[in-house]
Amino acid sequence: MNNVLDNTTEIKQSKTKTVKLFVMSLLFVAAGIWIINMSDKYSQPRATLMVISGILSIVFFGMTSIFGFLKLFDTKPGIQFTTEGFIDHSSYAGGQLVRWSDVKDIRMAQVFNQTFISVILNNPEEYISNLKGLKKFFSTRNYKSYETPVHISPVSLQSDIQTLYRIFMNKWNEYKGSMSSRLK
Repeated sequence: MNNVLDNTTEIKQSKTKTVKLFVMSLLFVAAGIWIINMSDKYSQPRATLMVISGILSIVFFGMTSIFGFLKLFDTKPGIQFTTEGFIDHSSYAGGQLVRWSDVKDIRMAQVFNQTFISVILNNPEEYISNLKGLKKFFSTRNYKSYETPVHISPVSLQSDIQTLYRIFMNKWNEYKGSMSSRLK
């Protein structure tokens, strides 16, 4: 977990959790297909609603299953902490260095019975502007809904939420302590 030579801490991805997420995503894709196939047994407007639900399930969980499949072969750590900041490789929207100097607050947030670590940034728009494609889309949605583009879940990591939060706070406090000692 710790590398004393370059002062980094890494939290590995959990392949077991990733396999479970991948299998669950495939089951929801199959459920979407089943719902579409069952829709012809119902009258309108219920049949149309079933087709729409099935398509949404296939698209969303199809994307998550692709992401999960690719994560099975990913050798990068889930999260890397350095003296400069952290890089979240555990989610599709991550992958970019978030500098400690850009962090305004770190808190735990509850979203649909899932606890996340929300990293509140000083300038979230600048962070989002450096992203492209779906990463930018997902980060923008996070920002509009939850005040920050950076949300981290332990769902695919070898860590629980409390440990992950403690590491985040320790690393951020280390940075703040080193900055205050430089100013003296």
